[in-house]
Amino acid sequence: MKQLLSVAFVRKFIRLGVCLILLSLALSFNAYGGFLYVYNETGNSIYGYSVNERTGALTPLAGFPLAVAGTGGPLFSSESMNIDAVNKRLYVIADGANTVNVFSINPLTGALSALPFSPILLPNGLHISVKVNPTGSLIAVDDEEHHATYIYVITPTSATLAQTIPFTSFSNRESGFSRDGNYFYRSSCCTIGFSGFSINAATGIATLLPGSPFRPTAGMGFETDSQGRIFGVSTDSLMDIDVRVFTTNQGVPTLVDQESFDYRAIADGALHPSGKFYTFAERSFNSVQSVQIDGDGANTTLTAIFPAVAARGFSTNALVFNQAGNFLFTTNQEARNITTFNFNRETGVPTFNNVQPVGTNGDGQAPGIAYLPTGIAVFLSGRVTDANGRPISGAVITATSPQDGIVHTARTNPFGYYTFEELITGRTYTLEIRQKQFAFATQTFTPNQEFNELNFTAAP
Repeated sequence: MKQLLSVAFVRKFIRLGVCLILLSLALSFNAYGGFLYVYNETGNSIYGYSVNERTGALTPLAGFPLAVAGTGGPLFSSESMNIDAVNKRLYVIADGANTVNVFSINPLTGALSALPFSPILLPNGLHISVKVNPTGSLIAVDDEEHHATYIYVITPTSATLAQTIPFTSFSNRESGFSRDGNYFYRSSCCTIGFSGFSINAATGIATLLPGSPFRPTAGMGFETDSQGRIFGVSTDSLMDIDVRVFTTNQGVPTLVDQESFDYRAIADGALHPSGKFYTFAERSFNSVQSVQIDGDGANTTLTAIFPAVAARGFSTNALVFNQAGNFLFTTNQEARNITTFNFNRETGVPTFNNVQPVGTNGDGQAPGIAYLPTGIAVFLSGRVTDANGRPISGAVITATSPQDGIVHTARTNPFGYYTFEELITGRTYTLEIRQKQFAFATQTFTPNQEFNELNFTAAP
């Protein structure tokens, strides 16, 4: 018996040692979070960081800054860099050279490697924005000088111009694809309105939607969500700006609510991973401001969250959330540094965490920022019942991943159902249930990219 216990103990010890080694290797390959990139357009260089999603700390990546082929441009757009998270590609506009540089991203190290078809040669113009469709098969590049958008079909080895979409009025500012990839929208400043298109993800051919252009405009900070809603910020006069939300029916937008603010120069906007908040960068005031999103469809409402929070930089130009939505990062264009905010996922209130020293990301102007998550946010749902199959209401379920230390919480409804909306693929979560009258076994779960269901039954 003693010998058997000894053998069992040794085997258990070996398994524990192997797990610790694997965990150590995982952590050394950035298991704590994604990669953050900043584009210094004046210096034609990219700065790269790994993100610790437990603390928000940024660690410079080896091999950076990385030179960008070509030269920067004079506009310093917040959308001059964007990421294809599905195919792990980074797109960077070098407007002075009329090109888009395309890099593959090493998912373990964050290193960038130019793809065979990079750089993509653009028509001469003033290129202010590059956007990627949900599958990465298309990119859209906006040209403000010629009021046009260029749609390219992307494969692993090529980029082919599929269509040039002319803009019938002045000053196209930004564009975006719907979450399902079936529609494409192009916004503008002021009161001109914005246009919508149905688009073929394979061919890149876009067809104008009936009723275009739509008013009022969506403007800057153009974002869409899984419900087909459109969010944007627009300056309608020199005295105020509006954050707006539109619903869509077969791609056609209808304004359902807006929230007005005193005039501020808005540079960029981002939708929180939970879909509960929309946050925008106020370049002139060097701050960030959020609105809360409530309701669905035609009942969607926006409520301002005050006050705005100072970024402690200069010319706050672009922003991104991390994959769990507990941190918000901004690039301060003229200070060439990143500000990190803690972001309360329940209240939508950002609080100052840290700011890099001025000039951390080179000299000149650093307007662009992009983030690659190490996983994809997915749903986890299920039902909690007693031993007889009856639903248990009010049970509290926690999901904790040792890789980031974040605790997600859900509560069962009167029918025993619960839902988590922000778990990350590829991470293992420990799920525990607390309910005074029942006992439950702890479970571990690793979500995939589909809708996941996990049920719990109380011990008899």
